[in-house]
Amino acid sequence: MTPDQIKQLFPVFTKASSKDLEHLLDAASMRDIPAGKDVISAGVESNSVHLICSGSVRVSLEAGDECTILGDFGPGQWIGEMGMIEPAIAVARVTAIQDCAVLRLSHDSFMALRRQCPTLTSILLQLFSSDLAKRLRATIQFIDGEITDSDMKTKKRWYTEVAKNLLGMAARIGA
Repeated sequence: MTPDQIKQLFPVFTKASSKDLEHLLDAASMRDIPAGKDVISAGVESNSVHLICSGSVRVSLEAGDECTILGDFGPGQWIGEMGMIEPAIAVARVTAIQDCAVLRLSHDSFMALRRQCPTLTSILLQLFSSDLAKRLRATIQFIDGEITDSDMKTKKRWYTEVAKNLLGMAARIGA
């Protein structure tokens, strides 16, 4: 993958220099993931953002025998930014639904990259923090506006919507 290809797939990088994107490519690892395999497993520590270059993934929450699909993501989108910012145990499962290629950037690699490419990492942090803020606002609005005694939605539907907003599985504008 080249810096120009990254800019085409991820427009957020159009303002980044080719040199910074070369450093990103050196810091990250390309992973090919066959359909049916997990990219992120629930209950396992997640410490990386995955930039989806090809194929698609599905994000789901599993509780007992029930599985709730939170969304599908494809080229030009990303998953796992919260784990890259602050490594923690993943609550959602991310599975390749088509063979896919992802550019994986770990927390440690990102921290090293911050010293080399402050402009690039600033772009990423701004993007991710803006995304998190939008999701938090959407969750608060959902809770304030949707939960009433007369509401006909089930608790499961409500929890699914809250989880989607908190985990960022709602559609992202420009992603």
